[in-house]
Amino acid sequence: MGIDSASSGGVYPLHHGDHNSHGVPPTVNPVALSRGRDQPFFDPVAYGNGPDDSVTDTTEAAAITHHTILIDGKRIAYTATVGHLVTVDPSSSLPAAKIFYVAFTADGAKEETRPVTFFYNGGPGSSSVFVLLGSFAPKRIKTSMPGFTPPAPYQIEDNPDSMIDHSDLVFINPVGTGYSAAVAPNKNRNFWGVDQDADSLKQFIKRYLTKNNRWNSPKYLFGESYGTARSCVLAYKLHEDGVDLNGVTLQSSILDYRQAGNPVGALPTAAADAWYHKKLGVTPAAGRLMTADDERLDPPVAVIGYGYWQRRFGGSRDAIANHIIALDPQRHPGSGLGPGPGRGPGPGLRRKNSNVSWKFPPTVDGISNMTACTGQF
Repeated sequence: MGIDSASSGGVYPLHHGDHNSHGVPPTVNPVALSRGRDQPFFDPVAYGNGPDDSVTDTTEAAAITHHTILIDGKRIAYTATVGHLVTVDPSSSLPAAKIFYVAFTADGAKEETRPVTFFYNGGPGSSSVFVLLGSFAPKRIKTSMPGFTPPAPYQIEDNPDSMIDHSDLVFINPVGTGYSAAVAPNKNRNFWGVDQDADSLKQFIKRYLTKNNRWNSPKYLFGESYGTARSCVLAYKLHEDGVDLNGVTLQSSILDYRQAGNPVGALPTAAADAWYHKKLGVTPAAGRLMTADDERLDPPVAVIGYGYWQRRFGGSRDAIANHIIALDPQRHPGSGLGPGPGRGPGPGLRRKNSNVSWKFPPTVDGISNMTACTGQF
């Protein structure tokens, strides 16, 4: 793994407490800004993802580059740090794992006022490459969504939806994914369990906070798919170890795997999407989203969703479920719908013989809503 820079100058160490300027004038040349301050790094270690793989190297090193991005008319200078941190087994005080991360930190912010958000995908068994390249980092893969994105070559572009204007962003590869691996004599398989996985990420977060002087920063978790279940365990373990969080974001949430095949679970998201696009036709009463009848449903459904679906499809659970199945043929084949332009945060599905193909927004009233659901409401 090697990351080089175009700079010919010396090393510029990262200091979170005295970043440059949070609001760099738009006339600043990003290349000139970083020249002489980037820190290239080449890592010769081979990281294996097999159950019995491990590494012996325990070096904590990183490549550091400096950039700017324009978000909502404000140019933000930020630092990108790509490298490893080594976690320690608390029972032996010996190195346990070497965990890879990509961090984006805005310059010129104080720790106590600058949040830091830790991101990870799910699987379990996925690195954080998908949330890194497709969600809120300062750069993202350029696509043609909601249309079809042609094959390679692909391009990276600035991400106007990045959260770098609100929070520092740290994308983590769990042990055995990406460039993260156990440190011998441990093996990757030693970290592949619900508690073991959460414990290793807890140790990483504590190490990151210590190394970068971020203990007094507001702290957030952002998990996707299995990462939402991981967040539940991780938040508890962090709290028990003295690290209290300021918030947790769940993307494409799956907290009850017993309901994984039940399409009724998509109702809250479908209702929120329909409301956002003004397709709902009803407005929830202030201070009242649930009724006694709704609570008897299994699982409970918000009034904003159930009332609408009840009027459109006769109110029976089977009728509602069948319509949601039609909105997700990837999970429920044979529904008469075909796959749309892609999968992942944002894209949806396309109805055969129809021009309807919606890309739902990343937020609804400022609340993350990355689960896509499409069709004619």
